[in-house]
Amino acid sequence: MIIAIAGASGFVGRALTVQLLKSNHDVLAMHRSLKTAVASERTVVVDLGDEVSAARALAGVDAAFYLVHSMAAGDEFRDLDFRLATAFGRAASQAGVGRIIYVGALGDAPSSAHLSSRHEVGAALRSSGVDVVELRAAVVFGAGSISFEMLRYLTERLPAMVCPRWVRTRIQPIALLDLLAYLEQSLLVDPASTKLAARMSRPIAR
Repeated sequence: MIIAIAGASGFVGRALTVQLLKSNHDVLAMHRSLKTAVASERTVVVDLGDEVSAARALAGVDAAFYLVHSMAAGDEFRDLDFRLATAFGRAASQAGVGRIIYVGALGDAPSSAHLSSRHEVGAALRSSGVDVVELRAAVVFGAGSISFEMLRYLTERLPAMVCPRWVRTRIQPIALLDLLAYLEQSLLVDPASTKLAARMSRPIAR
């Protein structure tokens, strides 16, 4: 199977690239900069906001993972994420991609801009008409992730600390290896079940 990974330079994207290559898939690693490129059978640098360029890169692809976020863009990240997802979905449709698999966020009524953006991205991808499998996860734990390294750094450097209020916040973490297994299995999910999930999921008004 020919599989594209948009966001291949991220924590999950790098690990997923290795996983799919081990499973003998033909992987197309999509990057926004050569500086972030990772080892893959094929690597392409493309502006995901450019539908024409993205569609050209996706030609012949069977399925695409969308693991892109724009938190580094500052206050404009929400609009940028929505625009990129909309363009990517349209490009995937034009290229005849059979399925998009996306990792979103938990919650039916998110209270933060970040979580709301994750839901909006899912709705933007679904609006393309391409079959979409959306997995919703909270914190992904694994060596190298921001959450993991932050906790490791704190416990190694500080013998004791006054904890902020957010340490009492309950979360539903998932191990990276488990997430990778679910992502790979999503390539084989019955399309009928994904259409049902799409009908049950409410897009967020902008």
